[in-house]
Amino acid sequence: MNRILVIEHADSCPVARIGEWLLDHGAILDVRRGHAGDPVPTTMAEAQADGVVIMGGPQDSWDDDAGTWFAATRSLAADAVRVGAPVLGICLGHQILALALGGSVGRGPATQRGARPITATEAGEKDPVIGALEPDAAMLHWNTDLVLTAPEGATVLATIDLAGAEPGIQAFRQGSALGLQGHPEVTPAIVQQWVDDDVAADRLSASQAAALSAAHGRDDQQLARTGRAIIDAWLATSGGIASK
Repeated sequence: MNRILVIEHADSCPVARIGEWLLDHGAILDVRRGHAGDPVPTTMAEAQADGVVIMGGPQDSWDDDAGTWFAATRSLAADAVRVGAPVLGICLGHQILALALGGSVGRGPATQRGARPITATEAGEKDPVIGALEPDAAMLHWNTDLVLTAPEGATVLATIDLAGAEPGIQAFRQGSALGLQGHPEVTPAIVQQWVDDDVAADRLSASQAAALSAAHGRDDQQLARTGRAIIDAWLATSGGIASK
């Protein structure tokens, strides 16, 4: 049975279904809530873990004042890749991972909300995780920022259509690291909280909120199947993390 360190950045972005799926495989989870003051190790030796999952959050990935634990998270991610330990980045975690490995992150042309197709690149079609997904697979997106340039030596596995702008990086791999801009972990309750938060902050109108909630209600089961397939494939192809 293997130990996986999970780093969370906000109460609204828990490990959720990813945690359930990892537990199904017999993993032991060590969840560190950086926003709550939990210490985040800077090396895999300090973490005493076999793999790392870096979750999402509302912060900007480059804002170390808002995320005082981000520097430690970047150090841990870089060390995981250095020693060949599996590390999975989700949304903000995907962006932190990119920064840790030398990529760049910035504002996208528009906020992304809702399910988006996973558009695999030629390399992605051959990837053991992205390439194993169904042709109509999608992930939920809820982000303003994007990975603008992948780290040197990284392989872009999937892109996202940005309505006329240069396609965004939806997934990349570098060594033992896999970054995903989407959210495989979400449940209807989590999405509803994000909708409600955006309404309260005047980022969504009531009609937009209702449409997003209804769409996720329709899409949830398919999104969950895709999310489970991603985690199962990640475990099966990650050295040091065994699956049943």
